[in-house]
Amino acid sequence: MGDCSNAENVTRKTLSPSEEASLSPSRRKVYISIDEELGKHVLEWAVREFIKPVSDEVLLLHIRFLDAPSMPYIVHPIQEQREAAVHREESHRFLREHAQWLTHQKIVCKAVSIIGDPANAIVRKVSEEKADVLIMGSHQKGVIKRTLLGSVSDYCLHHCPCTVIVVK
Repeated sequence: MGDCSNAENVTRKTLSPSEEASLSPSRRKVYISIDEELGKHVLEWAVREFIKPVSDEVLLLHIRFLDAPSMPYIVHPIQEQREAAVHREESHRFLREHAQWLTHQKIVCKAVSIIGDPANAIVRKVSEEKADVLIMGSHQKGVIKRTLLGSVSDYCLHHCPCTVIVVK
């Protein structure tokens, strides 16, 4: 057997980031839930502190509430459809803006807009997609509001099958 202590027998090659990423067994699935109030702050934190552009697969989530009409027999179905289309377009525009910002940071991402209760929709999506980590913001409600209204981040912390990072 050869003597490994001799440095001349060792060949080292520095890998480019793309070569290094191709050697890793799998890409880390990083899901980022954003809303209008905290979206930019959460993304900036994630890019600065957590995301590895060459090895992470990033998915942006935006949850739209399913608006139930307050007076269902007065609101015309066509009006409901128009309002739903407006909310969908606003959500898509919001996601496009944030996805473009990530692209400028050299981070490849996908974006998904989902209708439903935010807490349940987020848990369902990260569970279905087998996310490695979920990053989300906290609206920092007080104890009473959190108890009465509930907290999406608190629900996700207790029900998501992956690591959850809450950005304050």
